Amino acid sequence: MKPLAIDLFCGLFGWSSGLVAEGWETIGVDLEDMCGQFGVGRPPHTHLLIQDVLTLHGSQLKDAALIVASPPCFVADTLILTARGLIPVQDVVPDDLALTHRNRWRRVLRTGSSMATTVIASGHGAMIEGTHEHPIYVRHDEGSRHYWSGTQSGPVYIAKSLGQPTWIPLAEAVGCHWASPTAFGELSVPALPNGIANTPAFWWMVGRWVGDGWLRRRPKCGSSDEVLICCAHGEADDLEVRLANVAPRRGRRAAHGELHWNRSRERTATRFTACSNALAAWLATHFGCGASAKAWPAWALGMDETARRALLDGYVSADGYLGRNAGSPVVKASTVSKRLAIGTRFLAASLGCTSAVYHHPRPSHCKIEGRVVRQRDAWETHWTPDSERNRLVERSDGMQWGKVRQVEIGQENARVWNLEVEEDNSYVADGVVVHNCQEFSWMAMPWSRAKQVARALRGEGEFPANYRGSRTQEQLTELFNACFRIQREACEVAGRHIPLIVENVRGAQPWVGQARWSFGSFYLWGDVPALMPMTARAQKFNPDGTDHGQGSWFAVADSKERGARATKNNGGSWFNVAYNTTSGKGQNPDGRKVGGDWFGPGENCSPMRRCSSRESGTKQPGISGPRANGKGDAWFQDGAARSGSKSNARKAASAMIAKIPAPLARHIARTFKP
Repeated sequence: MKPLAIDLFCGLFGWSSGLVAEGWETIGVDLEDMCGQFGVGRPPHTHLLIQDVLTLHGSQLKDAALIVASPPCFVADTLILTARGLIPVQDVVPDDLALTHRNRWRRVLRTGSSMATTVIASGHGAMIEGTHEHPIYVRHDEGSRHYWSGTQSGPVYIAKSLGQPTWIPLAEAVGCHWASPTAFGELSVPALPNGIANTPAFWWMVGRWVGDGWLRRRPKCGSSDEVLICCAHGEADDLEVRLANVAPRRGRRAAHGELHWNRSRERTATRFTACSNALAAWLATHFGCGASAKAWPAWALGMDETARRALLDGYVSADGYLGRNAGSPVVKASTVSKRLAIGTRFLAASLGCTSAVYHHPRPSHCKIEGRVVRQRDAWETHWTPDSERNRLVERSDGMQWGKVRQVEIGQENARVWNLEVEEDNSYVADGVVVHNCQEFSWMAMPWSRAKQVARALRGEGEFPANYRGSRTQEQLTELFNACFRIQREACEVAGRHIPLIVENVRGAQPWVGQARWSFGSFYLWGDVPALMPMTARAQKFNPDGTDHGQGSWFAVADSKERGARATKNNGGSWFNVAYNTTSGKGQNPDGRKVGGDWFGPGENCSPMRRCSSRESGTKQPGISGPRANGKGDAWFQDGAARSGSKSNARKAASAMIAKIPAPLARHIARTFKP
């Protein structure tokens, strides 16, 4: 008979997947059937109980041998700027690189999702939906000054005087100026296809293809793939000259590094076609296929200025036009791809232009030449090449600061997502710089409002205006404490100890106590085993910076005493001064291991740290799992990841991102298996 485990806040059964793999049977408890909602099958030997965890009584779990829990966290569902490009937040995976408010790329540590009420903020250049307390990066308006362009009779412009950057809740952003990046750092540009030379003419052609091109792939018939670009009949001669300058053919047939474009006149347009498997594959990989799926890769935003300008000029020649706004020229480009529109905004901003994106909803169907066809919403990017008009929006610190005009009520019960980014804890969502907003994590930030909320929760002051979060520490820790209440009740009814593992974020520690272990960004409380898997390969260094040989378990010594020596002492200890209080103070001054155990005799350790394998004093083997294609689990490489961003399959894939890592779940399963 399989041992039984209870998975509280089970979601898509993250803990359960690892437990079942190690021979357990599980019962998941949650408010909704996420597997049923998203059409995803539950792991075998799992059952679902639809019930609020707060109403659960431990007597229902008396037959369990283990309880695991992961109380939820919050953030918005939007496009995130990563090194892979603009990715829907539900498709972001740990180890992706995200651009932060410091204009640098940092690793995504973890993701999560939950249900929450949202607001919709709109202003210059962007619109974003998120939770009320979702922090965004802003500067407050401290006044304005007037100046004139050209002569005294010229148009009057207003320049804003803005304060220092700070973080405030999304619900309070009206009148502030939010940040959108203008500098994107350098990412490596992939090798160009088929030996084609890196020239402005090539990047102009790529921009033109993004606007008015498509691919004809022929993997089964043996013919070459085709790259096609179309134009109006009246501009065909000019386009033919431009394309001829891109890797021109020197002989009768196009050789390596050369392209030949065939021109043909169709009823409504002129078409240019080049046969090249390499170019077709390169364009599909980096710029997407289909009008709604095209986007600028992140590395294109950091190319040299000449290449970026040629790329944008080529795109404008296809999908752009020159308009007027208050008498000044404005370049406009329309697309059905939101990713492409926001990327175009970034591209224009990187060239010193003030840029903005506007959304135009359209009916789902329309008539073209008497035929009813489907259509998508349109996204229009505007930017002003006039340097004087650019002063209407402040540009500083690698950011463009645009005014937030309104915040409206969003959805009552929307699924929202959260990211945790290494070091900077910020990222770019729908073109706006935002911060992690899980309540524990938010209050751990060094912001005046976050500190004010923390003080108010401790009874040391008042809550900020319009604050909608927890009003008492009991409310803040309610879900967390419910896990331990359920454990106590279950133990009383069963007449035995039932171990509990609770996972949450690092910022929970000031409110619920020090975590007993962390597996990367997953912090653990409860009956955490003494021996846990490592999350990274460690290496020790000499004081002079040179590497130690293989076999060292420790990287840089974590105290002055150890760092100065970096060798084990004569007593056989790896450390001159013992680290563990049980073995170090008064019992093992020289740091030797005791009875084959690095942590001291088992009877002197806390019950949470006892483990039969500790008596041998051996290292616990590392736990690792295979990853498909070098990034994330197999779920994110195909299948649901290819579905539309609003589909159940896509939402299911995003929920899988929030699951407990399999190596952690399986280690806990093996440790506690009867």
